[in-house]
Amino acid sequence: MNTTNNIVITRTPFRISFCGGGSDLESYYENNGGCVISTTINKYIYVICKKNFDEDEIKLKYLDNIENIARYKEINNDILKKIIEKYNIHGVEIISTSDVPKGTGLGSSSTFTIGTLNAINEYKNEKKLTCTQLANYAWQIEKNTGNKSVGKQDQWAAAFGGLKYYQFNKDGSVYVEKIELKPETLEALQNNLYMIYVGGEHKSYEILDEQAKRIKKGTNVENQQKICDLVPVLKKALYDGNIDVLGEVLNQNWNLKKSLASGISNDRLDDIYKKALEKGATGGKLLGAGGSGFFLFYVPRQNHKQFEEFSQNYKVLDFKFEDEGSTIIYKV
Repeated sequence: MNTTNNIVITRTPFRISFCGGGSDLESYYENNGGCVISTTINKYIYVICKKNFDEDEIKLKYLDNIENIARYKEINNDILKKIIEKYNIHGVEIISTSDVPKGTGLGSSSTFTIGTLNAINEYKNEKKLTCTQLANYAWQIEKNTGNKSVGKQDQWAAAFGGLKYYQFNKDGSVYVEKIELKPETLEALQNNLYMIYVGGEHKSYEILDEQAKRIKKGTNVENQQKICDLVPVLKKALYDGNIDVLGEVLNQNWNLKKSLASGISNDRLDDIYKKALEKGATGGKLLGAGGSGFFLFYVPRQNHKQFEEFSQNYKVLDFKFEDEGSTIIYKV
C-alpha cells in the first residue's frame, strides 16, 4: 500500500523586516519580550520532494550541492539531516531552488527550512501542520544544528506570510497579528519601497552570536529596547494610513542597529546609505543581520524620480507583497 505521495512541491516566501529585529533572539525576549513588523514578498524558495528511483538512496540537490547517500547520518547539510531524521524517510529525492541568492538578508535559511519541512510532511501524508507548528519545528531544528544564535522572526514570517506584527513573549510563545490596511494604503506603501542589491554574502549567525553575547552582558539592552519601541509607533502609523512614518522608523532603526554588533555596516554601506538619503529616501536599513545583501529604502512618492536616478547604478529587486506563507503548490 502506497503511504506517501509521489511528488510534492512547496513555495515559501522570503521576508523583509521593517523594525524590531534582534528582539526575536531568545537571549533578549526571555527577559524583555520582543516584537517585529515584517512582510513576505513574491520571491520564493521552491522545494521538490519526490520518490527516488533507488529506494535505498537519498538524493539531495540544494544550492550548488548534490548529495547521494544511503543513510541520513551521512548528509552534510545539517538542516536536511535533522528533517530527514525527524521523518525517517529514505528512497527520496529533495531538490530546492531559489529566486534570490542565500545570505542576502531575506531570511533564506529559515525559508528553506520551512519549505522543506512542509514538503516532507506532505510527502509522508502526515497531518497538515498549523503555521505555528511549522514555525516552531523549524526554529527547534535550526536551534539544534550547532551552537548558533537563532532568532524567531524568519520562521514565523515564512510560515504565516503577509504583513504581520509578531510579539515574542517571555515564555517563548509568539503572538501573531495581521496588519489590515486599506488596499490603496497597502499599494502606496509597496510602491514607496525600493530594494537595492549591494552584493556580498553574510553569515548571519556570526553577527547574531555577537548580538546575543552582548545582550547577555547587558551591553546592548538599551538600544535593543529603543528598536523595540519603534514597532508600536510604526504599527499605529500604518493603521492610521500615515505610511511616510516608515521612512523615519527605518532611519532610526538602522542607526540603532549598527550599534548592536560589528560587521553590521562598513564604510561602503554607510556611503551608499548617505547617498540614498541625499537622493530622496527618508530612511532605510540593510535587511537581515547586516553586512551585505539588500538595502531597503522608503522613498516618498514625490521623490521617486530623483531616487531612481541614484538606484540605476545598482540592481533593484522588483517585488510585491505576498499574503501567503509556505504553500503546497503541487502534489500527486
